[in-house]
Amino acid sequence: MRESLRGVPPARQESLKRKLDLSLLEFCKYQDEQAIAHAGGKITYEEARTVYVALGGETPGPDGGWPRETDLAARIIVTKLMVELMTRRQAEHRPQRPKKNPGVTP
Repeated sequence: MRESLRGVPPARQESLKRKLDLSLLEFCKYQDEQAIAHAGGKITYEEARTVYVALGGETPGPDGGWPRETDLAARIIVTKLMVELMTRRQAEHRPQRPKKNPGVTP
């Protein structure tokens, strides 16, 4: 990811960085999601810890909710992971519709 970003102009990188700013609610949701994913065996301890640190631990950072040392590449990776984890979890908890039995009329 970092290699891919090397060719992106600094102004565009800054714009992307701002688009990834986290509200307090998003920060809390991301931290909850990584904890749930780890507890459920979806990600390893190391992966959960990496996300936790990239997000700044227990307190949102001063740079759009991120710590200053979390670069654009890490923000993109964490954001993509959170979208993937949340999407999977929603799918797992979506109620299943009963299958129609073509031989039975209501």
